Amino acid sequence: SKPRPQLKRISKVSKKVVDTPIYVDTYKLVGIVYGLRFSIPKRDRAVLGDRLLDAATAMLVEFTLSYKLRGNEKVVHTDRFLAHFEVLKGLMRLCIDKKVLPGKKCVESYEYIQRIDDGIVAWRERIAREVRSTAASNNGRHSGMQEQLRGGDGIMNTSSGSAP
Repeated sequence: SKPRPQLKRISKVSKKVVDTPIYVDTYKLVGIVYGLRFSIPKRDRAVLGDRLLDAATAMLVEFTLSYKLRGNEKVVHTDRFLAHFEVLKGLMRLCIDKKVLPGKKCVESYEYIQRIDDGIVAWRERIAREVRSTAASNNGRHSGMQEQLRGGDGIMNTSSGSAP
């Protein structure tokens, strides 16, 4: 068989984002969720399976935007990524608790969920420092994100210490 031609990358930024560990792990998680979706009984597939897939694909979009944008927008899209990530973890937990998915089928996803959790927390902390230092270099003028950077919105804390 012929080797597949490589897809051309649209921009240098796109090339970088697809090489980041968070993006790679999220992409692999999307593939796993897509496969799990077909293991869900038809009666639950539209509600749970589709929402799992929607949350996972939204994570890809939000991380790409967070990676490409700068400043406050980077923080906003990272927080949206975290929100979709929490939804995905909650839906996975619900699927297992309601026995819609057997736990054995979800084992592979747990590895990626943990790696994404660790990576995105470090990413969020790094961009928060970047925005703070930019705000400090603006002669004391606020960037409007100070409360959010301190975690005042409750979104920043994602590590609960338990697997979904």
